[in-house]
Amino acid sequence: MYKFLLFLTLSGVFLGACGNGNNVSTLTERGSSVPANFGQVLDLTAQGFPFKIKTPADAKAVSKSGIIQEMNIEGTGYFVQITASDALTQDRTALKNELLTELKNKPEFSKIIVEEPFGFVYETKWTDKTIGYNFYYVLIINGKQYDIRGLNISKYDQAQTQAMYASVKQE
Repeated sequence: MYKFLLFLTLSGVFLGACGNGNNVSTLTERGSSVPANFGQVLDLTAQGFPFKIKTPADAKAVSKSGIIQEMNIEGTGYFVQITASDALTQDRTALKNELLTELKNKPEFSKIIVEEPFGFVYETKWTDKTIGYNFYYVLIINGKQYDIRGLNISKYDQAQTQAMYASVKQE
């Protein structure tokens, strides 16, 4: 089951694009933080995601329910996808490290931009001229695992991707 969930997570990363979860924090190292235009604090609790993130004012959340609960949040210069499933472990760092190992084995993987205990920002090189950036961040709250990532195409540059990563991080 865990490998299936990991497969779905990796598929979403490539095809789509322990904290209490009550606080929204920012990534301040390496010069990246949540931009001023990400001023809306979006509480996702009513949609079944017990945490808050910062988004642009025009961001809209659309959720889907199925075997795995999913939500996409999109706004100006912003796209975040969140999936929820039953947690098979409470070790967020181990989950992040497993995904990172799988990612590094993909031919399009180029390099890690930022790596932290519960997430990372990375670069993909689809062709010599097509470079993309994406991120991954994992939360475990009340027995649920929340995988948070961006859109894995060259639509967003490195700074935009790092800003989205900063906007979802929890203390």
